[in-house]
This record gives sequence, structure tokens and C-alpha cells, in this order.
Amino acid sequence: MTIQLSEVVKQVKTGNVSDDDLKKLGDAIADTIDKGTSAMRVGTRVATAIKAANKRNRKRRPIEPKPINNFYRLKKHIHSTIEGITFWADGTMKPETEDEAECAKIILAGAANMIIQFARLGIDVQGIYETFIQGDQINESREKNKYHQLKKIN
Repeated sequence: MTIQLSEVVKQVKTGNVSDDDLKKLGDAIADTIDKGTSAMRVGTRVATAIKAANKRNRKRRPIEPKPINNFYRLKKHIHSTIEGITFWADGTMKPETEDEAECAKIILAGAANMIIQFARLGIDVQGIYETFIQGDQINESREKNKYHQLKKIN
């Protein structure tokens, strides 16, 4: 039997055995390991060779960069900007350190540029100002006038 086994090993090493026959040998070895009649170390060399061959033969896909969606990025930034400025305007967020105070100055300096860019995009900045700023002032003066008129009547 040793003579036959030596001949099989010689034929395998020289490449004179078909892949189907090699699979039969591999299956027989795997079955003996599964049944526990052979030690697992019997298949470790084959397992290592398979892993190495897979690494060599694996075609590496080029990593394609994800396309940049500038509008998605801009949406996220403008949302957080609006939220931060709202907190700041409401007084729930205030600069507490010198660095934050410096950042606040830079933000305010950039505000005019943002207004200009929004106007260039077609947003009626003047109309918004008149509605929300002057409109509040007009409403306040109307309320005061009503109050004074009611006082005169009473």
C-alpha cells in the first residue's frame, strides 16, 4: 500500500492527476477529518494552500469613489446652520470662550455674503425682511394704537 501511495503522491506532484481525481482525494481526507478518524492537522496544509490561492486569484475590484452629491451635502450644512443660528438668535446658545466669540464674529461677517447668494438664487430677501421684521414692527405699533384708543374710550 505504501508503494501505491508513494506513486499517487508522485503523480499528484507532477500534475498527472486530473482535478476530478484530486477532488476525490480531497473529499476522502475531508470525510476522515469530519468523522474524527483523522486529526484536523491533516487538512491544514490544504486549507492554507486554498486560502493563498484564493488571495492570488481574486481580482481586486478597483474601489470606485462614491459620487459626491453636492446638493445633499449643502442641504445637511444649511440645516445645521439654520438650527445653530436660530439657537444663537433665541439666546439658547451664546459664545462662551474667546474662540467661540471669534467664530461668532466670522459667522456674522459671512452673513451678508449668504444673503447676497440667496438673493442671486432668486429669493426675495427684501420681501422677507419687510414681512418678518418690518411686519412685526407694524403689528406692534398697531397693537399700541389699539391699546391707546381703548384707553381713550374708557
